[in-house]
Amino acid sequence: MKTSSVVKWLGHSTVMIQFPGISIITDPILSKWIGQPGFGAFRYGKTPRLTKAEISNTDVILISHAHLDHMDISTIKRFDNTRTIIMTARGTSDVVAGLEFDTRELAWGKSVEFKNTTIKALRVNHLNWRYPTEIGTERTCNAYLISHDGYNIFFGGDMALPLRFRVPDIPVHLAILPIGSSLYNNNAHISAEQAIVVADTLHSKYILPMHWGTYSTTIEGREPIKQLFENINDPSRIVIKRIGQSWILKKK
Repeated sequence: MKTSSVVKWLGHSTVMIQFPGISIITDPILSKWIGQPGFGAFRYGKTPRLTKAEISNTDVILISHAHLDHMDISTIKRFDNTRTIIMTARGTSDVVAGLEFDTRELAWGKSVEFKNTTIKALRVNHLNWRYPTEIGTERTCNAYLISHDGYNIFFGGDMALPLRFRVPDIPVHLAILPIGSSLYNNNAHISAEQAIVVADTLHSKYILPMHWGTYSTTIEGREPIKQLFENINDPSRIVIKRIGQSWILKKK
């Protein structure tokens, strides 16, 4: 019997993507607090527990950019640096250099093949620094197209309009898109309504909304998910609505 492909939202931009033969986790962050005194955020959303098996069986940590709420050192340390590899945006590997993982940077438009899976880096419109003092840095921000056995998943990381990448000419079965933070910084984030536009542009039937309801960096509470349901024509397209939920991937 063929094993199902499953995605699980762990809060913020952390999604566990499990294909037969490979397990990928995006922007892992499970910490109660991120940042430094006077510059950070606390977690108010549910914190699902990662099992020892989920941690030990993770093949790829996929990081979109170097912001503290996407590249969390204390969470990354939980994974096995002798087994798990890190794939991250160009100019960001220095942040995790001391953790001794096999770390690979992906420049825009470049792809890597790993365990029968293709991961392609796409350019997005977002703030590229880790700390505000790094303005002008050469760090970059990625979205990713993840392809495995006929499934194609778009992971948006953090992004704002206009889109900076060429829309893939293959069917996208699931668009994992941020919907929070746009109320106070719409130059760096898309709104829930704009997430629908992006999903439609990608010709993706299903949407997994993320980057909301987890940390105090996204101050809108449940407003983003409310707006998503109010603006989408077919609510069945929204596949996960609460932290900790899972969904079996569908091609139709």
